[in-house]
Parts: sequence; C-alpha cells; structure tokens
Amino acid sequence: MTYGNVSVPQCSPEASCSEGEFGLMQLSSIRFTHDTISCRFKDGRPLALLEQELRAGLKHVHAVPRITVVLHSGVFFAVDNRRLHVFKSVLNGDFAIPVRIGSPDARFWRKFTTCTEGLEVRLRGESSE
Repeated sequence: MTYGNVSVPQCSPEASCSEGEFGLMQLSSIRFTHDTISCRFKDGRPLALLEQELRAGLKHVHAVPRITVVLHSGVFFAVDNRRLHVFKSVLNGDFAIPVRIGSPDARFWRKFTTCTEGLEVRLRGESSE
C-alpha cells in the first residue's frame, strides 16, 4: 500500500509489522484497550469536533496523529482509544489508517481495561459543547 508517495506495509496479525514500524491497518482489525473513554481529548477538545471535521472534509485522517497498536493474543489493540473511537464513528471498517506498532509495555497494560475483548468502548462525560 502507499501512504502519500511512500510504500508502507499493510499490517495484520497474519502479516504482522515489526515493533516500532509504521504501517496501514484496517479499522475493523483494531480493538479498544479501554472499557470507557472521555468524550474529550487531553487538550479539552470534544471528540465530536474531530468527528465533524472528518465528516466535512476539513481534516483528513492522515493529518491526525498515528494510532499506536499492540498485538496481543493474535489481535491488535489500540493504545489511543479516543482517536480510534472517532475513526470508527466516521469511517468504514475497511478503511486503512496509519498506525505505529507498539509493544505490550506498562502503558499498554495500564490501559488494558476492556470488558468486551475490545469490541466496544463507552463514552464518559458530556457528549457535546
């Protein structure tokens, strides 16, 4: 696959990318590590704002920082759950997003609170401005 003018690997559990490598991965192949997420990013912006920007074409997925994913038990889990939630809300599951392959380190295990095997995540807090 190409990302801009650069060829990047398509990552999947079967054709895995190496730790630290960048690649593209279908949204449907990525699960949540968290059970719940805030409805706002760390800088205070609501998730709904990024959703609106992506839907309106004001922002492209490649302008959003890459999601770090970790392979665990044959499944890729996102460390960046809020961005993943926005992408899954806006884009088709077959859409390939840019990812960075991470390792199952302390950050990953601290975030690994899913009760649904990463298939769902609940939003906490107010949902709009």
